[in-house]
Amino acid sequence: VNISCDTLCQSQIYVNFQNRSPSNLFFVFIFKHIFVYFRGYKMANKKCMKHIFARMIFDSRGNPTVEVDLITDLGLFRAAVPSGASTGIHEALELRDEILTDYHGKGVSKAISNINDIIAPELLKKEFDVTQQREIDEFMMELDGTPNLSRFGANAILGISLVVCKAGAAKRGVPLYKHIADLAGNTTLILPVPAFNVINGGSHAGNKLAMQEFMILPTGATSFTEAMKMGSETYHHLKNVIKAK
Repeated sequence: VNISCDTLCQSQIYVNFQNRSPSNLFFVFIFKHIFVYFRGYKMANKKCMKHIFARMIFDSRGNPTVEVDLITDLGLFRAAVPSGASTGIHEALELRDEILTDYHGKGVSKAISNINDIIAPELLKKEFDVTQQREIDEFMMELDGTPNLSRFGANAILGISLVVCKAGAAKRGVPLYKHIADLAGNTTLILPVPAFNVINGGSHAGNKLAMQEFMILPTGATSFTEAMKMGSETYHHLKNVIKAK
């Protein structure tokens, strides 16, 4: 019969607690402390990255992008890589297949292959703790060896980095935003001011505007709720003004 340590401990505590004699109560006290100790030890050592797998999904624009699964002792974690409509020449390279007959050149099979065949096996050999975000990111960048991540693709490396970050937050038992703040050394947590994109131009629109995005930030708001209200009302009022002209 295969009975887990947790199940055995819980059942023993329950059975012995029915008999409230001093000896049994003492036994329960000791057993519970041993159980808590080993359970804490078990949680502290849930660090192993067991499996990393990448696949293709579609983003909100209908273009292929990379999704990564990470399996650890804590369970399954998943992250998808975002993609901008326009990229600068100095940005890290988003690796696309550039086969025009396959998703108009925007396929990501190369990036996926780089994860499944190269990055994942090398990363798993290192047995990093999922909370070692900086070490994992630096290892992947060194493995790539290029200044703009053009060997493996920024979309390959970012996918793993994102999913590791989620697993790290779960390992520490904190929300993702808190985990990221701690990684950045940010001890003062504040709710950010929302930024509203009200008019598009450049690569984001079919007009002749030179500016790509016109954004407003309601910095005078006294709360996030008021900031959202100000942004929403301004956006819809601006739409009516433009229509009137």
